[in-house]
Amino acid sequence: MKTSLLRPILFVLFAITLVLAACSGGSVTTSINTTTTTGIPGPPSPEELAAQDFVLPELPRITCEQLKQMMDNGEPLVVVDTRLEFFFNMGHLPQSIDIPFQPEDEQTARFLALPKDRPIIFYCD
Repeated sequence: MKTSLLRPILFVLFAITLVLAACSGGSVTTSINTTTTTGIPGPPSPEELAAQDFVLPELPRITCEQLKQMMDNGEPLVVVDTRLEFFFNMGHLPQSIDIPFQPEDEQTARFLALPKDRPIIFYCD
């Protein structure tokens, strides 16, 4: 396989993996005593996620409070809403883009078009 094709393919696979990790089901109970200033529990540890069969539990996760702080500080990042367009149109985070999780060619092209020079935050319900 040509090297020029390998990088975009790896990026798409990574992006799809992130979406799957962000939207993997199940409720999460955290035993780590990490509570934010608003009383919201911090993200569960990779071990806790692995015990509940989350996809790629070692991927970094942040709380909604951390995301808000990053957005308020104007940090360069991309926020991707992976919910269906119907839900996105009902309301979404400011400046987020809608790439609903669906195994389609259009989604792959949209993932490839995401900037690669800043963190990409995926969220769903």
